[in-house]
Parts: sequence; C-alpha cells; structure tokens
Amino acid sequence: MLIGERTITIKRPAAGSYSGGLYTAGVETTLTIKGVIQPLQDREVQMLPEGIRTRARWKLYTRSTLQEYSVSGQTIADRVVLGSMETVVHKTRDFASTAPVFGLTSAERSLEHRRYVLVEPEVV
Repeated sequence: MLIGERTITIKRPAAGSYSGGLYTAGVETTLTIKGVIQPLQDREVQMLPEGIRTRARWKLYTRSTLQEYSVSGQTIADRVVLGSMETVVHKTRDFASTAPVFGLTSAERSLEHRRYVLVEPEVV
C-alpha cells in the first residue's frame, strides 16, 4: 500500500482492425487501480522530451502495470481519468525495494511500484 493511495479509473483502448478495407476501432475497457497522483516538480518537467513538457502535469505512483505511449505505435496508451479530464500514460520508471520494516511480512514491506508521467492529450 502506498501512502495516500486512492482508487483511480483507467481507460484501456484495444487495438482496432481492418476488414474489407475499413477500419473498426477496438473496444475500450475500463478498469480501476490503486495509486497516488502528485504534481510534477519543475525539475522533473525539464527532464522530459521537449514535445511533451508543456502538457505534462502529473505523476502517478502505483503497483499496477499500465500501457504507456509508444512512439512506434505498437501499443495504444492507457488513459487516466482525473475528474472530467483524461490524461495519457506517457513514461515509466520502476522502483523496487524490500527494505526491512519490523513487524511486516515481506509482501507488506515490498515497496515495488512504478511511476508514470501523465500528459494532457494533444489538441489536433
């Protein structure tokens, strides 16, 4: 469990397909995860690629695995619902630790989690 953890809604689009030359979009599924959302710090924003700096606002810490943005288009990124806004899962960093904490089982003290950068979708 992460401190301040709450339930977060994720929208996961499925890959579409072509039939008879026509494209059919995949069916979107909705799932919930537990996680913590925090604003990005200025120095974290500066380390992001130039094309997304102005749209990156938040980071999500969770133990769940999400589909992130792929430049090659091989995967379609999950979208995190923040109130009335949806953000795109863009970048990942994994953290792992089993630091000893007295009175907790090894599963409870495992601090393995991921940090995702959440980016506002591009306006086209």
